Amino acid sequence: MQQRIPEKTMLKGLTTHFALNRLITGMEAILDEDRVSWSMILERALSARSLTSLFPWSLAGLAVVQSLILLLASGLSESPSQRGWLALQGLVVLLFAVFNVYLTVWEHRLKEDEMRARCCHVLKRLKQVKEHIHWNPTNYPHLHTPMAASIVLQWTIRDKKQVNLPVSLLVESDLVFLKPGQAAPGRCHSFDDPKVKMEPGDILHVDTHHTTEISPTPEFKTPAKPQLFIMDETPYLAVLKMVLQRKERVQKSVLNKHTYLLFVQILSHFLFPLAFLITFIWSALRHNQGWSFYGAHDYIQLFLVQPVAVVLPLVSFAFPVCYVIVNYIGMAWILGVYSTSRHIRVNDDPFDDSVDKPELETTNRASFPKMKRFFMKSMFGTGEYLSRTENIVHTLGSITALCCTDKKGILSWPLASPEKIFILKKEKKSSTKKSLDESDYILTPEILTVTHDPHNPTSVEFDDPSWRKYLPFLKPLGLSILLNTCNIQTEEKYTNFFNHLTCESMKNEDSARSTHVHKNNVIDMLPIVTRGCLCEMSRKIGFDGKTSNQYSLSSQIQTFRHVQTDRHDRFAKNLMMAKLKFPFPHMVSVMTQDRSTGSRQLISQGTGDIVLDSCTDCWCGDDLEPLTESLRKTILDFYQRASLSSYATAFSYRPQTFPLPWKNCAEYLQLPTHSLPFYWQYNEETEGIDTDAITSHISIGGKQTSCFDKPKSEDNYVKTKEDAMHCLELQCNQTFLAMVQLQYQVMVEIVQLVDLLEKACIRFVHFSRENELRSSVFSEKMGLESGWNCHISLRSPNPSKPTTVSTKGDKLSEDDHSGLEKNNKIRGSLPDKLNRPIWFLDFPKWQETKGGLRAERRLSRAELIRSARSNSCENLEDSVESQGDASVTTDSDPFEYDMSNRAQLPRGIENIRPHLETMDNVPLLVSLFTDATAETTKEMVQIMQDYGEVICVMGSSANYKNIGTFIQSDASLAIEPRYPQLCQTVPVSIPPKVGPSPAAISQLLNSVASSLSFKMEDEISIYHLIMESRHYTMALINGLKFWACTLVSLSLLQLCSLFLTLPLFLTIGQVMWMSLLILPLLSLSLLGTKKDPNIMNISTGKNNILLNFDLLKYSLWCYGSRFLPTIVILIICHLLTTVSLIQTCPSNHVNHTDPIVLSSPSILMPLDNLEDLVYCSDDEIATDMVLPQLFNFAFTFLYMVVISLSFVSRTHQIWQKHPGQNPAWLVITSLLAIFMAIYVALYVGSSPGEYYAPVHVWIILMVGLLVVSLINEIVKRQEIKVEVRYQKRERLEFGTKLGINSPF
Repeated sequence: MQQRIPEKTMLKGLTTHFALNRLITGMEAILDEDRVSWSMILERALSARSLTSLFPWSLAGLAVVQSLILLLASGLSESPSQRGWLALQGLVVLLFAVFNVYLTVWEHRLKEDEMRARCCHVLKRLKQVKEHIHWNPTNYPHLHTPMAASIVLQWTIRDKKQVNLPVSLLVESDLVFLKPGQAAPGRCHSFDDPKVKMEPGDILHVDTHHTTEISPTPEFKTPAKPQLFIMDETPYLAVLKMVLQRKERVQKSVLNKHTYLLFVQILSHFLFPLAFLITFIWSALRHNQGWSFYGAHDYIQLFLVQPVAVVLPLVSFAFPVCYVIVNYIGMAWILGVYSTSRHIRVNDDPFDDSVDKPELETTNRASFPKMKRFFMKSMFGTGEYLSRTENIVHTLGSITALCCTDKKGILSWPLASPEKIFILKKEKKSSTKKSLDESDYILTPEILTVTHDPHNPTSVEFDDPSWRKYLPFLKPLGLSILLNTCNIQTEEKYTNFFNHLTCESMKNEDSARSTHVHKNNVIDMLPIVTRGCLCEMSRKIGFDGKTSNQYSLSSQIQTFRHVQTDRHDRFAKNLMMAKLKFPFPHMVSVMTQDRSTGSRQLISQGTGDIVLDSCTDCWCGDDLEPLTESLRKTILDFYQRASLSSYATAFSYRPQTFPLPWKNCAEYLQLPTHSLPFYWQYNEETEGIDTDAITSHISIGGKQTSCFDKPKSEDNYVKTKEDAMHCLELQCNQTFLAMVQLQYQVMVEIVQLVDLLEKACIRFVHFSRENELRSSVFSEKMGLESGWNCHISLRSPNPSKPTTVSTKGDKLSEDDHSGLEKNNKIRGSLPDKLNRPIWFLDFPKWQETKGGLRAERRLSRAELIRSARSNSCENLEDSVESQGDASVTTDSDPFEYDMSNRAQLPRGIENIRPHLETMDNVPLLVSLFTDATAETTKEMVQIMQDYGEVICVMGSSANYKNIGTFIQSDASLAIEPRYPQLCQTVPVSIPPKVGPSPAAISQLLNSVASSLSFKMEDEISIYHLIMESRHYTMALINGLKFWACTLVSLSLLQLCSLFLTLPLFLTIGQVMWMSLLILPLLSLSLLGTKKDPNIMNISTGKNNILLNFDLLKYSLWCYGSRFLPTIVILIICHLLTTVSLIQTCPSNHVNHTDPIVLSSPSILMPLDNLEDLVYCSDDEIATDMVLPQLFNFAFTFLYMVVISLSFVSRTHQIWQKHPGQNPAWLVITSLLAIFMAIYVALYVGSSPGEYYAPVHVWIILMVGLLVVSLINEIVKRQEIKVEVRYQKRERLEFGTKLGINSPF
């Protein structure tokens, strides 16, 4: 039971140590409840259908049967020597069976308990560092850190301070500030009103206006402030329960499927019963007919010993222990690479592809003690690394798709960088175009492109070498950046303003729902999270940090407006149809005062539309010029285009004479949907402009003075609509300075990684939370395709309404109505044409000024009103059609191309499976999924796995919502992203002097279900991890195939000898030596081959192993051609050896002058001289066959070594890649040869008889070695050609995205 917190203490928040103790207590309680019964472990471990079962009950049953048969034969045998050996062999088989069952159950128990062990390791680590944790507010991420989907933080009161706490560290009874529009991190209730409760995922809606109608006049709006809530649960405990649910993670790797297919299905389930049945039937037939080539065998040999000798190799008793050891050696190897690998720096230029592939060996190998430590931790499941529920070697070795769930801080730099600067400049007219009544220049836009440093996004360089000639144009922009954008004093209020805009954007959707407005008729507004850091650009222009010290911030004004969904506005209509989010129109103005002169300036920054409305002229480097209608269209067109795929911010300026009448303007100024007429109504008495307005600050006229002659110094002064008009008057008549387009820049390492993965036929899949257009632009920067059949939106066409909770009650009021779709009644004193699009208004014309500048005459107020009244009587649609050609959206439409996916791919996660089942597989081939959430990402990963994809997911460890996707994937990489900074001069956090930081503890908790966890600054080379895993996996599969083939060959040698009625090719003891020691070591030595230079240029295929006729035919040809010649040669030699032994039978009763008659079905001859044939006894046979079987044993090993030469490298001939490049194979083969020589010498020395193989047998065996080696190389040559054709088909399929709706 949790300790109850007193109410007075709650106002101070919890202490760090108390919260950590509560988190630890909750984790311990859940871990204590998590237990798995032994019955379930045994059932899963020994299941014959389990891919991960090393020795299922079926194999254990076969092993026990063999053991009982050998023990029975021992009891029935009359020969004392055979009785002892058979009993010993039976006990050895039984011992190996028991050991393998124990090993299988032990492995599965560790697998079932691995997640719990991992959680216990995290808990242990948390307890160790708890006492050393002494955090202060600077150790947490900055309170106003820009929001990012990859980083989930929560304003919390800890240790009497408000801090930005990672959500995974929240505990029950924490006092948190929920921002307007924020989703609740867990169950909580309001501090002020306990009846207001929120469930996880509920969105807080702060209703401060009592109505959703938009006023037709400017007015002040009360800010939607964060609300105090008390947590009713610890959010991380729900995540921990999800991690411990083992049903969500089933390891079905390609390697596991190969081992199950080879050693369980083929060898044990198919060949074992088949071989045993054939042997038993043949033995019964021999016993009935009395067929025997050499000696008369009794029923014990025919029905007990010989069948076991045939099928004994088909149950590989050495496989479980070898596979376990090899698995964890591979795990230790990859962890060693992980601990030493670094990013691949092919070139400083990310787009320079002069180097096809990086070096294979670029890092130092881990030391042996470190590798040993990795091996032991993986082997015994200490919980530090996942090796059973999620094996990084198996996944990366056969990976087909590398998915990323987060963008900021992982794929891109955390903050947007400037790309383009839009300014206006003068250009001289040509003499042919100049007329008498026109000036000799025109204003044209100039776009300066900026490139950021690939390794430092804050460092920028102008692409134009002569950019310094534009310094006069850029100087005001640089000063505006210092005083507004990168002014730390404005960040707190901008954060609150952003929260308010988030709430306002939600109100649009709620109002549309309450008034039954279709979703397609509502424009999704996107509040701008951050204004970016442009300090480096300001410094480049010529301003340093000391410049800002010359100015003081006196006040701030935040202005915003909604966007009207006018069906006659083509741009708005296209926004609604394409379902694109557009920046919420807003403007942030700061009033600064020069400390030396006392002059005041109003510096504004915001979206291009609302900033442009407040401007009447523009800065052209040396003068002010009026903004004509064409210039406004040009500026607005650039802004709209830039805002669709990136972020654009405009800057304006105005000198001021009077300060604001309030010390602090706590409210936000809300403008009507069309604010331009309100700005222009204060401009009618201005006859011209002052060309020196930038350098000498002027007064804006007597009317402004009269507006502010009564200052209100009280902060809590209730501002009226008249005050709003006065504030609006302060913002009018500004000068447009410039516009900056910003975009998130892809990291160089990611661009190189995507390119290298594509060459390796590994698809890089990005699950983007943004819309299709923004995501496509960013994907192009990464090097992904973004054209035909290249992206799918996971957002449902009819999304369910998110649950919102209002601070006014438990539910939103159902009487709320939208002010966006209503025709408000406009008073006669307001500007006319208010409901018409702003680009259809009659823009004011300019008169000639003192400086000789000539502009067109602007309409007077009376003419403007008369024109508006005359047009108001006309039909609005006819007016739009007649003037449509002059609109900016008609002449230059940002939606001039089709925004929809022309391939008609499914939209919405619920439509993916039906499309795959009924149409085509294009959804599995795309590299971009947009509008993704944690739930849809997890479901899409599961769909890809169901269709054979091997998925590795990389995502942010600072986002606890990624844990569900991590669990679903085959392997996961939890990466701590780079945190966004308010400004490059302000650190995200200051590391504590002792102990880990809050971000480090959050990473530890959120990476509990991940294979590996690291920071982006660690520079871990994912490419090298994939390369090493792929090499190890392919080498292991190659060795396992060789191992399985040798076991089948061993069984065939025994079976063929029995079919020829010959004595056994090998004794049971020799079969056990061969299958338990020699062949496993020889097979596993193939893992030591060096990496193929082209290993990252091939496709590993999907995680589908389907046995069909073509695959069976190819396998029989490929592997049968390699091993059948060996079987034929050895059986022929065995036959010749047996024939030679007939002449040396100890009975010596055979008349050698008479022809030898063989009583065998293979040689059909009349048995006329049967009485002359004397058979040897069993003891004589056993004695005579000791040396020949030893001879067979040695040459079988020798032939297997020769065959393994062609398995050392499956992609090169032996003269292209000699076996010396595999040191492990050389060492193990040499040691086995020494062992074989000692073994043969000991047996020959202890054997009572003598045996000399015929010369022709030696000739056949020696020539056979060369023949087998030659045949294997010929087969390999054909195999390489087949593999080349297969790789071409796979690469073609990988790069082709043709579907049923494709035009080809």
